Amino acid sequence: MIARIVVSSKGNPEAVSACVDECRRQCDQLITSESDSIEIIMNDDGDAGCTLWDSCLWLGRPVILKDDALSSLMLNSGFLRHKAIIACSVAGEDGKIVYGGHSKRGKLLEPDPTIPIPCHLYDTAMLFVPRDAFTKVALPSDIFTQSFFDYGCGEKPFSAGVPRVLAPGILATTTDARQIPAMLDPSLSLTRRTEAFIRTLCHDVARAIRSVFR
Repeated sequence: MIARIVVSSKGNPEAVSACVDECRRQCDQLITSESDSIEIIMNDDGDAGCTLWDSCLWLGRPVILKDDALSSLMLNSGFLRHKAIIACSVAGEDGKIVYGGHSKRGKLLEPDPTIPIPCHLYDTAMLFVPRDAFTKVALPSDIFTQSFFDYGCGEKPFSAGVPRVLAPGILATTTDARQIPAMLDPSLSLTRRTEAFIRTLCHDVARAIRSVFR
């Protein structure tokens, strides 16, 4: 059972409100007894707002869940014995996947329609994290932290032995456009990415020098 749904408060207020409303609707469908409860938390602090929790659904972007998205996640988590982090594919307004699971080299993976498939990295737009995963990493925020050169999160859970999978199908939609830095865009050539990295590095160095002499 999902213990908490953590919703990012950043983004279009109307989209955030619609996201919360749909979460509440699906939570009401999941709760079958008075002893069950799902807490919805508004998070202003990004991955720094994470503390040790029971299983939670982390919504790092304002998304609209597809019908039965929560029940589908619970079914797949049970199939995986509540051991795996489950990334969820999120489509943009044009129906194309913009967030989800990635290969180690950053390729955005297509979900299988019926079963979870392995992924190495993942986005945090919509992510299910079981309690077992929180207990294996050094810090809970490690699950949501992306290293500088990575295409997504997941390296620290990988090092801790936490399985990462991509849920079947597309489980949500969003109007939030994905912005990928050129140096991390796997669709660009190595030369283009290297040029972008050098430009970013020079900009950061110049800014640091200016701040020293102010």
